Amino acid sequence: MLRKDNLLDEEVASRQELDQLSTNEKLTKLEKSLDETYQRLTALTEKFNGVQKQFKQRITKAEKQLRNEHESLQDKLAAQRLSVPQQFVH
Repeated sequence: MLRKDNLLDEEVASRQELDQLSTNEKLTKLEKSLDETYQRLTALTEKFNGVQKQFKQRITKAEKQLRNEHESLQDKLAAQRLSVPQQFVH
C-alpha cells in the first residue's frame, strides 16, 4: 500500500544510501588529498628554508670577502700615498 501511494520508495532509499556512501568515499579521498598536500607543503617549506639559509650564508661570505678586499685596497692606497713624495701630491 505504501508503495502504491509512493510514500515508500525503496529505489529512492537505495539511491540515498549509495549517495551517502559516495559522500563518505569523497570525504575520505578529500582527507587523503589534504594530508598529501600538507606533506608536500611541509617538504617544500623545509627545502625553501634550507635554500634560503644557504643563500644567506653565501651572501654573508661574499660581503665578508668584499669587505676584506676593500680594506686591502685601502691599505695599499694608503701605503702608496705614504711612499709618494709630497711634491707630487696635489
